[in-house]
Amino acid sequence: MTAAPRSVHDLVITRSGSTPEVPEVLLIRESTGGRLPRIESEARRSADVAPLNRAVRERLGLEVSILRCLRDEPVDATGLRWQVSEAECHGGSAGPDTSWIEAPRLEATPLAVPSQRELLRAWLDARRSRIPSRARGDWAFPGWRDRVTAWAEAALGRLRRAPRITQIEQLRTWEFSCVMRFGTDGGDFFLKAVPRAAATETALTLRLAETHPHLTPPVVAADLERGWLLTRGVAGISLMRARDLTCWARAAEACARIQIDWLERAAELERLGCPTRSLDWLEAQIEPLVGDRAVLCGEPPDGFDEAEIEELRRRAPRLSSACRELAGYGIPAALEHGDLWAENVIASPDASVLIDWEDAALNHPFFSPSLLLLSLEYTDALTDAPDARTRIREAYLAPWRSSGPARGWPAGRLEAAFDLAQQLAMLYYSVQFRLFAFPRIETSWEVRSFAPFFARRLLASTAGA
Repeated sequence: MTAAPRSVHDLVITRSGSTPEVPEVLLIRESTGGRLPRIESEARRSADVAPLNRAVRERLGLEVSILRCLRDEPVDATGLRWQVSEAECHGGSAGPDTSWIEAPRLEATPLAVPSQRELLRAWLDARRSRIPSRARGDWAFPGWRDRVTAWAEAALGRLRRAPRITQIEQLRTWEFSCVMRFGTDGGDFFLKAVPRAAATETALTLRLAETHPHLTPPVVAADLERGWLLTRGVAGISLMRARDLTCWARAAEACARIQIDWLERAAELERLGCPTRSLDWLEAQIEPLVGDRAVLCGEPPDGFDEAEIEELRRRAPRLSSACRELAGYGIPAALEHGDLWAENVIASPDASVLIDWEDAALNHPFFSPSLLLLSLEYTDALTDAPDARTRIREAYLAPWRSSGPARGWPAGRLEAAFDLAQQLAMLYYSVQFRLFAFPRIETSWEVRSFAPFFARRLLASTAGA
């Protein structure tokens, strides 16, 4: 039996020293010198930080939050990965076998692992040069958790029955966002922060909560300038774990109804910050995509090989024709979720709540359900529902049959447009990651596989077409 992939995490845990400008770093004392704390775990994405934070609490007695991942690299062919993260200490006592060393003294401090000296030098240089900007997440800087917690406490204090925060848990942090859970004596609340320059999700979710309160999470507070969004927790489970096909169908229908309800409000969506990405725009992105080897080759072993690159180039004219063909059906650009995997749907017995509108755009609406359908390949929840794809597709299309621009279409026309859109959705998501995610990657290696992943799906879906 093959062993499960593992990760080793070296942690640069910091706290304020004699002055806020002089941080201290935690070292584990050994006979030959100090070393950084190390945690071993099952392999996971560096963005998923909750288990790492819990492990530090259990093993070191410290309450920390991850500021950012510094390195994430493969170690060997077994799948072992080496991850280095910078963490901020918020309290606790690390025990007698540890020392807090002020950053200027690190150079003269003996180290049990000599290679960690260069790592610490690089960390300190990067910390000195980091400058907050609208394009970067403020959560990567010390003191952010305290500031956002104070903001959340103030927002909760304005509620009728002001809940008191009893637990703070950092769930995810990476180049694109930071997600926190605030446990209170009145239930869970969730804080999502995005870079200030990409705060469309904050404004859009706030507006959708007003227009579709049962299909989006209840918003408690929003700071549009800082890209902070505080929502009340929704009872339910991730759709990926829902064994009732009705929940999946309800999610598809909810997506369609939101899209149709917003068809006449494109100007408002633009004011909220949603970019317009028409089929003409998508067609213009085909040649740049097929010529971008860095993006298509991605992260080994998931990137394209030479044969796949050549095949994608060969199909470029056919893809251009498909864009024009889909445009010919006359479905206008609408609110496209951009990331409607089943993980971004909370399923309850009587509702489906759509979350994470970070990648929303004015685009072909039929692209959205493609990721919902693709999620079926990564869950065992519906193994007893062989007609799942058909029922989900029909649930999505039903609102379009009864209202909107497709009302009254002859039999088969709507299905043909939908099926063609599912193919071009794979093109769109490849382009999306090439243009808007790939340039922002610092250490999240798995994101480099997204563009080739969708491009490979594109080749499969158009084979023989």
